[in-house]
Order: sequence, then C-alpha cells, then structure tokens
Amino acid sequence: MPRPCTCDNVIPNSTWDETQCQLCWYYHHNERVRKAWDDDTKVELPPAGEQAKSLLTSAAKWAFAGCKRVPLEVQQQRMRTCVECEFLKEQNRCGVCGCFVKTKTSWTTEKCPIGKWGTHES
Repeated sequence: MPRPCTCDNVIPNSTWDETQCQLCWYYHHNERVRKAWDDDTKVELPPAGEQAKSLLTSAAKWAFAGCKRVPLEVQQQRMRTCVECEFLKEQNRCGVCGCFVKTKTSWTTEKCPIGKWGTHES
C-alpha cells in the first residue's frame, strides 16, 4: 500500500506530539507500518504481548474515565473510517494496534493509532 503522507515532519527517536505529522511519525517509528507502506506487504496483527499491553492500557484509561461511550453517530463515523483503512484486518481488527475496532470506536478515551480519528469529549 502506498505511504499516505511523505511530509516527514518528524523528530527522530521522539514520542509523538502535535508539532509532528502523526502518519509520518508512525512510518518512522513502527517497523510493521513502514514495511507495509514501503513493500506493499500484508500487514499482520501485532504480537500477542503488544496486543495485551494495548488492551490493558486502553481498558484502564476507559475505566478511570468512567466507562463512557461515544454517541452512536460518532461511533458510526469512526467505524466508517476504520472500514476504509488499509490496516483493517479480518474480524474487524486493527492491524496497527490489534484492537477490535467495534469496541475501540465506542470508547470516549480511545483514538486511532495513526491519527485518523481522536478521543471524544462526552
């Protein structure tokens, strides 16, 4: 799949912040994403350990925020974005973080790992 952005507005070896392009940051900091965009290879789910860490982190953040869900319209828009995404895997799984997108898109505290949609204030 072609790389969606090539602006390279990125600080090498940094954590992402709003001053950097999130797509380019992910390209430079995630080998699986880079390989998929460069080599047009099939994107596999992250290793089980990474998926577990991501799930536990997300669930804790959501629980501490009061287990709030987004309005149905917001979830539907997020799902439409995910369905069109080049990283969507079988069984509606995200190929970047490994989440089940139906769940992730419903939680107010969650955001797309490559910046296609953000958290939602309820």
